[in-house]
Amino acid sequence: MEKMMHSYIISGDGDAARSRAREMAAAALCESSGAKPCRACRHCRKVFQGAFPGIHPDVALVERAADKSGKLRREITVDQIRALAVDAAVLPNEADGKVYIFPEADTMNIAAQNAFLKLLEEPPPNWMFILVASRLERLLPTILSRVIQLRFDQIPLALTQEALNRLG
Repeated sequence: MEKMMHSYIISGDGDAARSRAREMAAAALCESSGAKPCRACRHCRKVFQGAFPGIHPDVALVERAADKSGKLRREITVDQIRALAVDAAVLPNEADGKVYIFPEADTMNIAAQNAFLKLLEEPPPNWMFILVASRLERLLPTILSRVIQLRFDQIPLALTQEALNRLG
């Protein structure tokens, strides 16, 4: 993870953006000395195994929680971000770091975004946040200024793979 930045936002929605977030998570944890993600090391295999985001214990989703009736809430809340901060303080299980993927980052409410800003401003070593958002305008300008913005929704997959290889 030492060559990658600690926070990225992928603009776009749907499966393509989620797929790119998964690729970046695998690249961040990949043990290969060559192209990343290699898809062969134990970390890559776990990220790509099963449904999104895989079964790797150091890759977690931050998404809207369900209410008591099982219906998804409209927003990611400040309590979820506080719980994330507590979880992130725990050492990784298998990898050298942890990756948190927000598949709908633009659903964070304002209080959650303000709490998340503290994490972005003082990131512990080996944390990575990958935000996916279809509506960047719903995120605070201060968040957007602290993340690397990637417009993978307008870049062909082959070029995306080349960019990931350069990051690793």
